[in-house]
Amino acid sequence: MIILTMPTATNLNKIEPRKPEFYLENFLPIPKSSITMLSAQGGTGKSFLAIQIAIKAVLEKSDRKVLLWLSEDPSGLTKHRAQEIARKILNLNEDEIKEIFENIFVVDNMPSHLTPKTFDLYKEFLKMFEIVVLDPLIAFFAGEENSNTQARYFMNMINQIARENMQSILLVHHSAKNKEVENRARGASAFVDAVRLQYQLENTEKDLFKKIKIKKDNFG
Repeated sequence: MIILTMPTATNLNKIEPRKPEFYLENFLPIPKSSITMLSAQGGTGKSFLAIQIAIKAVLEKSDRKVLLWLSEDPSGLTKHRAQEIARKILNLNEDEIKEIFENIFVVDNMPSHLTPKTFDLYKEFLKMFEIVVLDPLIAFFAGEENSNTQARYFMNMINQIARENMQSILLVHHSAKNKEVENRARGASAFVDAVRLQYQLENTEKDLFKKIKIKKDNFG
């Protein structure tokens, strides 16, 4: 026998308001305990920005642990980029850099696909990190890229991990080549439907400058 329990409805006047919380509010706001998407064309600097996010996240809170799972870049290249950012952009000294790097972890191998069979393994592995960057999203996805049903199921698993581990997951995703696509993200629309916030990274005419657009915002 299945017994259904009906939910409790609470009058809105009795609910305490709660503002959304973000990491890096003065740089690139990332909502806590949620998933965010960063989409861009290849060669735009997605991984470079992801490394900046990791460094700034630890600068914001020194004991915060961040995982960069950059499956397209060897770890040595990630270390080199991180050093360049820390020294030349953030003007940190060597002792500061060493201290920050203690809380940034890197994985560069191609991942096993996230499926119901690997879900618990992923959840357990990721739980020690407060912020997780998965780059690119599609490397973790076992389904058909244009299938909304399969994409929705995959994103539900990502959302469940973020919620149960109380962590933020930043998904780095390729942009659609067709500029007429509304959110510019490649593949099924369910990938974007599942995130609360989506950024689009673009090049500008000036080499040292990038443009970041908010393509979806559920936080206002």
